[in-house]
Amino acid sequence: MKKIIIAIIAIATTCLNATAQNRPSPISEQEKKKIIEQVNNLLIDEYIFPEVAKKTTNGLIANLKNGVYKSLTDPMEFANNLTMDLRKLSNDNHFIIEFDPEWINESKKTVTKKDSLEFLNRDIAEFKKQNFAFKEIKILDGNIGYLKLIGFCPTSYAGETAVAALSFLQNTDAIIIDLRENGGGSSDMVQLISSYFFSEQPQVFVEYFTRKGNLTERDYNLQYLPGKRMVDKNLYILTSHSTFSAAESFTYIMKNRNRAVIIGETTGGGANPVSRKATNENFTIRIPTSKVIDPITKTDWETVGIKPDFEVPLNEAIQIAQIKAIEKLATSTPDNRQYLWQLDGLKGRLYPAQIAIETLKDYVGKYGPRKIFIEDGSLYFQREGSEKHKLIPIAQDLFLMDGVDNLKIKIQVENGKVIAINRLFDNGDSKVDKKSE
Repeated sequence: MKKIIIAIIAIATTCLNATAQNRPSPISEQEKKKIIEQVNNLLIDEYIFPEVAKKTTNGLIANLKNGVYKSLTDPMEFANNLTMDLRKLSNDNHFIIEFDPEWINESKKTVTKKDSLEFLNRDIAEFKKQNFAFKEIKILDGNIGYLKLIGFCPTSYAGETAVAALSFLQNTDAIIIDLRENGGGSSDMVQLISSYFFSEQPQVFVEYFTRKGNLTERDYNLQYLPGKRMVDKNLYILTSHSTFSAAESFTYIMKNRNRAVIIGETTGGGANPVSRKATNENFTIRIPTSKVIDPITKTDWETVGIKPDFEVPLNEAIQIAQIKAIEKLATSTPDNRQYLWQLDGLKGRLYPAQIAIETLKDYVGKYGPRKIFIEDGSLYFQREGSEKHKLIPIAQDLFLMDGVDNLKIKIQVENGKVIAINRLFDNGDSKVDKKSE
């Protein structure tokens, strides 16, 4: 049976809100007790770590005896508090208690294949609204592909969208996959996307050990894929503390096979696949029932997360990934002038040079039909009859023009005096405008 790594953030939240429209009846003390008893039974029977299960159940029993949940009458509030306690006691953020009688009622009806299909399609409308978690796709300067993926939806729903997205990126020189807001999802989507970056040569991506039944299953790279593989394409993955579960699985596969450069923050540390089970007719629990094992490291990222190759502030991650991608392309391309031009622009915008205000004042003046002036402490460039552009310093005498990618302004100084500007173009041309006042 195919393992599913359930999303804690990106995928599960649509289900968490499914029953929030109608205010439920208050929960009784008797029901709370029964739910905790059933949760404890499931922990003892199926949780992947038996020793942790025992400690966690003891903690929940103590909470119940101490009246921790006595004041909670709203079922969803009770579910949220029980979720937090489960996570704290077990140090496992995969746990989720949900108040969802609709899901339980529908799951009981899945007798025929048609029933099962209808049940599986329950959330497809929500998945569609999010474009199956493929949030953004574009081509950055330097022919760098960018994909923002906020979840890993099941391939039964999202397979066509995934293939279309990867096909769009096939003609790029490098790809950045942004998983900074990705809380996880389905392992079959991890398997599909990962396979595009490896050859057909069979290899195991990940192993799953299930405690109940003592079962071991494996995910291999797919032998057939629609479209082209991107075996030699440079790959960069952006991560954050919110990158979790299946998103970490994808990152771990790529990192351990030296297939991608990881940039950002250490990930959340949720490795183990979960199953969703009913505790009674109103509540369900998402419980880790399997353990992930990487065939290369023989371990996983549970609780510790995945450390990036380059730890950087999240608001700089895309630019830094783009810089590293272009730097690598520049070293392998004989005519790399365009790459070097783009690097100047990217680095200059990310880390602008610091120039004293007295120096900036020296640059102010008219240069033929053009002028340079100071506004709000920054230097601006304007041609007569045209809009103004802020000048971004990348050196003491060299500037980018905000909003104009193919032009730089070089200040010419002779004997300590500004005499002209040199307009430098990305095609190698240049034009000089002498200072007139």
